[in-house]
Amino acid sequence: MTELGALDGDNVRVKTEFGEVILRGSISRQAPHKRIVFIPYGAWASMLFGTATHTSGMPTLKGVKATIERAAEEKIATLNEITRMKGE
Repeated sequence: MTELGALDGDNVRVKTEFGEVILRGSISRQAPHKRIVFIPYGAWASMLFGTATHTSGMPTLKGVKATIERAAEEKIATLNEITRMKGE
C-alpha cells in the first residue's frame, strides 16, 4: 500500500484484463505479502475474473494479473451497482 502512496483503509482501484473495481485496501497484519492481493469471493471479486472454467465448472480465481492504484476519492460500488454492471 505504501508503494501506491495509499494508507491502510484507503480506497484502491484493482484492474484486470476482465474488469475493474474500487475496494477498500488493507495491509495484512499476518505476514508481508508483497505484490499479492486477496479479495474474498463475491460480487466485487467477480468483476475481476473471466467466465471460462476450463472444464472445472469454476472460473480461475487465482493467479490473475492485476494492477492496483490509489483511488482515495473514488466511491465503492454498492451491491446493486455491481449487479447492474455485471449484467451489461
